[in-house]
Amino acid sequence: ALLSNIRAFAETSGDANVYALAQIPAPSTPAPVGPPGQPYELGIGLSQTGAVSLTWKCDNPSGASGTVYEIQRRIGSESFQFLEIAGERSFEDGGIPAGSTGIVYQITAVRGKTRGPAAQFLVNFGTGSSGVSVSDVTDGDIRIAA
Repeated sequence: ALLSNIRAFAETSGDANVYALAQIPAPSTPAPVGPPGQPYELGIGLSQTGAVSLTWKCDNPSGASGTVYEIQRRIGSESFQFLEIAGERSFEDGGIPAGSTGIVYQITAVRGKTRGPAAQFLVNFGTGSSGVSVSDVTDGDIRIAA
């Protein structure tokens, strides 16, 4: 209890000398938490209503909390359009214009003011006997199963 009181006094007073006077070691400074990770392994689903469901993985630093994901979309030669901030590693895009054949999604992990590297995924749509489907998803030069 005495150590707790000494530490509490040191924190509230801002006087680091309290530890030396009490002859106890000062608490170590916690190591800074690294930036959020880069999303990868995009999973995709297509509902009968035309909504696209996205899921992904992202390895964030140990001890990091409060990471959210910024989702943007580019159709054709447009600029990226902000869609949403998601608190989970999933998002449903229900606003895709009819006839779109290829969409680039950009997902960035964000924690406070710190941003991880953005990941871009190209989603190509095709038509077959069962209607519109996701024909493939690519991440740079890597093909990911749809």
